[in-house]
Amino acid sequence: MLDDCDHGDLQIHTSVLSIAEVAFAKSEKRERQLSEEVEAKIEKLWVPPSPIKLYEISQHVANEAKLLMRQAMLKGWALKPLDAIHLATAKRRQVDEFHTYDFARLAKYSAITGYPIVQPRTDRLPFRSQ
Repeated sequence: MLDDCDHGDLQIHTSVLSIAEVAFAKSEKRERQLSEEVEAKIEKLWVPPSPIKLYEISQHVANEAKLLMRQAMLKGWALKPLDAIHLATAKRRQVDEFHTYDFARLAKYSAITGYPIVQPRTDRLPFRSQ
């Protein structure tokens, strides 16, 4: 995805929540060892000229998240607040697709968001373990 952004084929939009959610790489968690190199790569995701566009959590996003949670409840689903904020951010940004590693859990919410929820590619992550 990041390569596609560099070529102008794709834009990535996300909530500022992503900064806290991407605290470490899977290899760091597995080995219980932090890497300055990995941390530097993660930090590069959030600062210009990164192709990732960050969006604050506004009252409009919070209200949209609440509405999504209410719609989910009517279907018997339990949409978590942080997931709802990500989905609402994407909805307000009018994205074409929502990419998530929690695809199995979140895919059904495309029924209430109006956009497809898909699995991202993982073969070229910038800090993927070898």
